[in-house]
Amino acid sequence: MADRELNRFVSDSLLKLVGVSERHLVDYLVATAKRAASPDAFRASLADAGVDAASDQAKVFAAQLWARVPRAAASSAAGRRPAAAAASASARSRDAEAHRLRMQNDSFELLRDDDGGGGAAEDDEAARRAAKQARKAERKKGKEDAAAAAAASREREKGRSLRKRENRDDAWAENEAEEEERRRRLERARNRERQAAREPLPAPPPEIEIDEGAEDEYERAERNREEDARERDEFAERLRERDLAATRTKLTVEDRSSKDDPESRRRRNLADDLDARRAALPEIRERSRQEYLSNRERDRLELLRRKIADEELLFKDYELTAEERDQHLYDKEVLRLAEERLQIKEAYNQHGYVMPEDYITEKGKIDKERKQAVLYQRYEEKDNGKPVSDFDTWEQQQIHHAAKKTRELQQDEYDFVFDEQKIDFVLESTLHANRKKDEILAQLDEVKRR
Repeated sequence: MADRELNRFVSDSLLKLVGVSERHLVDYLVATAKRAASPDAFRASLADAGVDAASDQAKVFAAQLWARVPRAAASSAAGRRPAAAAASASARSRDAEAHRLRMQNDSFELLRDDDGGGGAAEDDEAARRAAKQARKAERKKGKEDAAAAAAASREREKGRSLRKRENRDDAWAENEAEEEERRRRLERARNRERQAAREPLPAPPPEIEIDEGAEDEYERAERNREEDARERDEFAERLRERDLAATRTKLTVEDRSSKDDPESRRRRNLADDLDARRAALPEIRERSRQEYLSNRERDRLELLRRKIADEELLFKDYELTAEERDQHLYDKEVLRLAEERLQIKEAYNQHGYVMPEDYITEKGKIDKERKQAVLYQRYEEKDNGKPVSDFDTWEQQQIHHAAKKTRELQQDEYDFVFDEQKIDFVLESTLHANRKKDEILAQLDEVKRR
C-alpha cells in the first residue's frame, strides 16, 4: 500500500513538473531517490528525467520524495551480490601482484657491450627470462580477469534465473550495480593497456635463439593455428588434384541403346587408334567430297532460282536482246531439268522398297514410336510446300498491280525508205574527179621543177 501511494505521489508530481507521467519513469525516480545520499544529490539527478532541477518545485519534490522513500533497499541489493564482491576482491589482488611484478621488472637493466666481463651473457639471459616471466604474468592476469568476469557473469545469470525480483525498486538497483561493475572492469582494462604502452618491455637480442620450451600458451596456440591452416590448405589441394585426375582418367560410357549404330561406334573407336585413323582417312575424304558436292548442288540451284525470279520481276516490262532472252530461257530449262531429277530421286526414295526398321529394341522391348510410324506412314501426306490460300493469291495480285513501274515511253520505230529509181550513183564521177585532181597536182609539180 505504501509503495502504491508513493508511486501515485511521484506520478502526480511529474504531471505538475513536466506535464507527463509514465510508469517506468516513476520507477526510475523512486529507485534513484533510494540510492541518493541527500536531497541535493537526488535533485541533481532529476535532469536525466527531463525535469528542471533549478526550479523551486523541483527542490520541494526532491526533498519530499527523498524523505518518503526507505533507505534499506541499497544495502539489501548490495548484500545479494557476494559473487560480484568476491570477484572484485580477487581482481584487486591480481592487480597488486601484477604491479609487484612490473616493479620487479623495472629493476632489471641491460648491460652495455663496453662493460665486458664473463657474466654478460648470463645477465642478458636473466634479463630476457625476467621479461618473459613478466609478459607471461601479464597475460595470465588478463586471462584470470576474463575468467573471473565470466564466472561473475555466470553467477549473476544463475542468480537471476533462480530467484524472482522482489519488486521493481530492486530491479533498478541491480541494473545500476551491473553497469557500475562493467564500467569498473572496462576502466581497469584501459588502465592496463595505457600502462603497458608507457612501459614497453625490452626485446631479446636478435642473436639469441628463443627456446621452444619457454614459449607461453599464447604463442603455442598461435603456432598451432598456423599449422592447422597450412594442413587444411594442403588437404584441399590434394582433394582438388585427386578430382582432376579422376576426371581425366574417367572412361567414356558407350551408348548401346537402339539409336546407336556400328558406324558411330567405329568412328568413336578411331579416336584411340592412330593407324586406324590414317587408314580411314581416304574414305573420309571421299565422303567429304560427296557431301560437299551435294551441298554445292543445292546452293547453286537456289542461286539459279533467285536469279530467274529477279530477272522476271525486274525486266518483265523491258525489251531484252536476243542473247539475253536465250540466256534466260537456258537458265529456266536447266532449273527445270534439275528439279525434275530431284523429284525423280525423291519419288524413288519414297516409293522404292526400303527395309523397314525394326521397332523391337535390342533389349527385347517394343518402341511405340517406331511401331506407330510404320503403321501410319502410308497415310501421312508429304508437305512439299507452304499451302497458299485464295486470300494470299488475291493479295499478291493486288501488290503486283499497285507496284510502281518505271520504264521509257513507247515510241514509233521507222525504217529507212529507199527508191531505187531516185538513187544517184556517184561513185564513177567521184573516181574521175580524183583522177583530174591528181593530173593538176602533177602539172604543178612539173612547173615547179622547171
